[in-house]
Amino acid sequence: LRTLAMQSEMYWKAYHKLATEKPHLPKSALRRATNKYFAAPDYPAPPGHTTGGAVDVSLLLPDGSPADVVSPTTGWDAAYTWSDKISPDAKANRMLLINAMSGAGFSN
Repeated sequence: LRTLAMQSEMYWKAYHKLATEKPHLPKSALRRATNKYFAAPDYPAPPGHTTGGAVDVSLLLPDGSPADVVSPTTGWDAAYTWSDKISPDAKANRMLLINAMSGAGFSN
């Protein structure tokens, strides 16, 4: 759960970083690009993370240690659910997590 202030800070930090990197883009394109990774804090409906409607989860092994779902990439490149850069174990673990969560009514 994030406060709206936290969500706003994350969103606008990403927006301004992108604006610096791509000054030729109009504001509408910067907003669309930022919206790919962050829910806009100024839309009429509040972002899911600020209401408890979005959660970050982990998959644990029987011994309580985290299962491998990690991508060898970093930053937002690592955020994609479907990646051809992850190991077969990580892919299987991601599918287990996705099936469990969608079976419980969550969406990715």
